[in-house]
Amino acid sequence: MDNVIIGSGVFGLATAIELIEQGSNVTVIDSNNKNIASRNALGRLDPIFKGSGSPNDIENNDSIQRPHDQKSLALRSFNTHNEYYKKFYKGTDFEYEFLSIPTLQILNNEDLNELKEDVDQISSLGFSLEILESNDEILNIQKGISSNINKAALIHGTKFINARNFLFSLEERFKSLGGNIINGKAKNIDLLQKKLIINEDDKIKFDNLVICTGPWINDLLSKINAEVEVFPAKGEIIKVKCDDIKLNFHLHGECSIVERNDNLIWIAATHEKNVFNSKKTVQAEEELIKKASKIIPGILNCTVIDHSACVRPSTENGMPIVKEALEDSGIYVASGGGGWGIMQCFYIGKLIKDMVS
Repeated sequence: MDNVIIGSGVFGLATAIELIEQGSNVTVIDSNNKNIASRNALGRLDPIFKGSGSPNDIENNDSIQRPHDQKSLALRSFNTHNEYYKKFYKGTDFEYEFLSIPTLQILNNEDLNELKEDVDQISSLGFSLEILESNDEILNIQKGISSNINKAALIHGTKFINARNFLFSLEERFKSLGGNIINGKAKNIDLLQKKLIINEDDKIKFDNLVICTGPWINDLLSKINAEVEVFPAKGEIIKVKCDDIKLNFHLHGECSIVERNDNLIWIAATHEKNVFNSKKTVQAEEELIKKASKIIPGILNCTVIDHSACVRPSTENGMPIVKEALEDSGIYVASGGGGWGIMQCFYIGKLIKDMVS
């Protein structure tokens, strides 16, 4: 079977590895777009709490935890990522940064009551959860926290990875398994002859075609009169240098604040629906600094060192779209991971493999 994957982000490469491991011929089409979300992500793996930069209907939901259907997917994805890291990457030439960084989740009164009811349930999933109910308790474990923060939850078990390093590891593992990567841009699909047209007029035959082109997915699907409900959502992240701040945890409230191995503090992320550009803006920088300083006031004195912007493929309900594009066509789509594509990718790759098989 000749399987062709369009897109070399985390969905595309994870799917390609799944298919090649079952003995199929697999070719990945790589458009060499450096601004894909997979390369610029925060790299947070957390199946319990929502993320800053979520679609508005999810972000504005009263609960700090994920909606039920999203939590189920998140747990499967998180567990699959843990399993695959230990089985295929840890201790190999393809190992990537996979760090345990506990999360200090900022709470209000409603959040506090909700989490108190769910401590046992969250613990049963393998996460350690401690409720903190005074500013003194919080300051005791994290210096520099705002005096306005009086309630928080400390959860152990969440992970962080280096997104660029992870993407490189996937690509190298795929190539080591005999996978083929072609640089080019997919232009059209010949349904009758089952051929993909790339660049000007090069044609690649396929038995199965998997389209993993993120927010650009409908550009190609329109060629075969198909469409999925994925919209572009621009997200920006800044990295700051703070000599007087040492973070012991990933701090999460209106934004994410986490210190990484580059000795910079990452602040993430903005969310602009239907904005299809990767231009860095002063407005986003100011927004992120303002939100972060509500948690750690000393952030106001830090220096911005780096700033990234990219376009994520998002859906209204926060759930990725994984399905056959047209019935009995052999053409499949995987997109809509939003800010959680890295956590979801191995599980999504398995789903596509099962559909193709």
